[in-house]
Amino acid sequence: MKLINTEEGEAQIRVHEDKRPAFILLRTRLIGAMLKQARLDKEISQEDLAKQCEIPQNTLEEYETGTLPIPQPVLVTLCDKLNLEMASLLSPITPKPVLPTEPTSSPNLPPELKEFVDNPSNLPYLNLAKTFSEMDAAKLRALAENLLEITY
Repeated sequence: MKLINTEEGEAQIRVHEDKRPAFILLRTRLIGAMLKQARLDKEISQEDLAKQCEIPQNTLEEYETGTLPIPQPVLVTLCDKLNLEMASLLSPITPKPVLPTEPTSSPNLPPELKEFVDNPSNLPYLNLAKTFSEMDAAKLRALAENLLEITY
């Protein structure tokens, strides 16, 4: 490997010709591992992600293990579904999730609620609250009654 300066002033790494196949294989495995980690972090099953991306599950498994190179259109789709920036997979920096463009909490929330909403470990509670808010009132009442029966 050697560093080459570009017009923008950034140094680029050039891999020696005889080492390129090994480098490409390593890069393919790293990209697959990072995609798998992102999928696991988001608690998405391999089967669900394969369906969302319209690819066979065994093909997705090969992508994740690095045994099959990922075509760019498929990589773009996978990154979109996993909320990853594709550029983060192609650099030595670990993948970064795409940041939301809108704030995660309302500025008029009390500080303790703002702290609760901003804590990533509270996401399951917020998702549950969202589910409850979208639920039909009769179903929500029936759920509450069932919970009361369990606790008495």
